[in-house]
Amino acid sequence: APVLRYAIKYKLGRATFDQMEYGVGKLCHGYLSELAESLEFEELVNAFWDQNMKRIKPWYKPREDDAILTASFDITVGEACRRLGVQHLVSSTIDGNTLNVNYLNFNTNKPKRFRELYGDNVRVDEFYTDSRFDQPMIDMARRAYMVKGNKIHQVK
Repeated sequence: APVLRYAIKYKLGRATFDQMEYGVGKLCHGYLSELAESLEFEELVNAFWDQNMKRIKPWYKPREDDAILTASFDITVGEACRRLGVQHLVSSTIDGNTLNVNYLNFNTNKPKRFRELYGDNVRVDEFYTDSRFDQPMIDMARRAYMVKGNKIHQVK
């Protein structure tokens, strides 16, 4: 909920991207620090995906050139990508030693980071999202789809 609050403030123009990034980083650092004191993080991530892989939509069949773009962190989503066989992940990153946020992959940062990793000439044939915060990626894609539950609606 606090992370969503920062995102809403940003979207409403009541916070800058830097303010949102700082706030989310501070929240994540505190949360992860508490977890690190009591649990083995890798075990926690594995337990999470053991429970939640079934939530991946059955229509999604990973292809060799798929890339997952997410505001979630590499240390958690990376495990889902490994299990799915997806080789390309563009995500927020956390320094494993300090637990500080290195990069927040949100909104305009998504296409920016995507281009940094894969080049300016790469084409995004299809983009699937559940959030209008991904409008910069929708704009970049040839075709884009909004996903809500099990329903997919083409938006571009």
